Amino acid sequence: MPIRTRFALLAVVLLAACQGQAAPTITPAPTLDTTAIAGSIAANIFGTLTAQPTSTPLPSVTPSPSPTVTASYTPQPTFDAAGLAATVQAGAVEALLAQLPTAAPTLDVDALASSIQAGAVEALLEQLPTAAPTLDMPVVVSTVQVAVVETLLAQVNEQQYAQATQQAAQQATQTALDSAPADVSADDDPAIGPADAAVVIIAFSDFSCPHCANFALNTLPRLIEAYGDRVRFVFRDAPILGPTSGWAALAAECADDQGKFWEYHDLLFANQRSLSRENLTAYAQQLELDTAVFDACVDNQTHLEELQKDLADAQAVGLSGTPTFFINGRRVVGAQPFEVFVEIIEAELAQAGG
Repeated sequence: MPIRTRFALLAVVLLAACQGQAAPTITPAPTLDTTAIAGSIAANIFGTLTAQPTSTPLPSVTPSPSPTVTASYTPQPTFDAAGLAATVQAGAVEALLAQLPTAAPTLDVDALASSIQAGAVEALLEQLPTAAPTLDMPVVVSTVQVAVVETLLAQVNEQQYAQATQQAAQQATQTALDSAPADVSADDDPAIGPADAAVVIIAFSDFSCPHCANFALNTLPRLIEAYGDRVRFVFRDAPILGPTSGWAALAAECADDQGKFWEYHDLLFANQRSLSRENLTAYAQQLELDTAVFDACVDNQTHLEELQKDLADAQAVGLSGTPTFFINGRRVVGAQPFEVFVEIIEAELAQAGG
């Protein structure tokens, strides 16, 4: 059978998807009425400026709800910048908070106030030459408005994303703990940790999957450091993202023949965007493998049946994407944070009395 055809058959049993963490539901930041915000800011700027001492009469100013407010007058060049900033700050924050729903995240008012103050004072001072000034109020309002909205949205989005991510992680943990353990074989695939470890983590992974790389390079080393010989980690192939995934999986199996699976595993994930056939040999050379034996193993697809068996077992347990983990049979899907693995492992260790 031609190589292309054999690889096409290799992945047909699974969906070709690299599955990340279950996407957290993020409620969009409140839609802000920026016209009303600008109007509130304008009103406070006008009110504060007109309340300050002046040597000439000031015109009567009626603030507009539109950010296109205009006014020309001659206040005394020296004015109370701190008082102006405080007044603008109070009015803007009040106007913004009034638009947020009751359950909106707690705002960092100090940071918000600082942004407002910096924007307002800077815009005003730039317009105060030695001679009697004429203030361009739309510029002032626009400058403060941008500072207010950007600061507010940054805070809301950051807090909402953090909350949603935490909720998704908690849900993934609870789902794994509540689900009935699946009967997943470790087969004879590469493993780290003793065979009699209290907790066995079986991972179905793809060398082309970025979420798999994140786990392999960041989460797995932390788990090994934290749990040592109490945990056994087993790597099973699920090369579902095309021919490049298949060649990389075959190459890793050939590196395993020479006792360098995990070193090769790390190199593939660290160089995930460079998995050409030539580079697969280059990585073998870097690890000082016998490249003649390695190349023959890869080109002859010596371990194709092993990959097909891994895929068949993955299909049997309903795998739909990578990475998927089974922790003592408990399914954990996607790029979950370190804490999710810790919570499930701790529960399994407690149950095993370890």
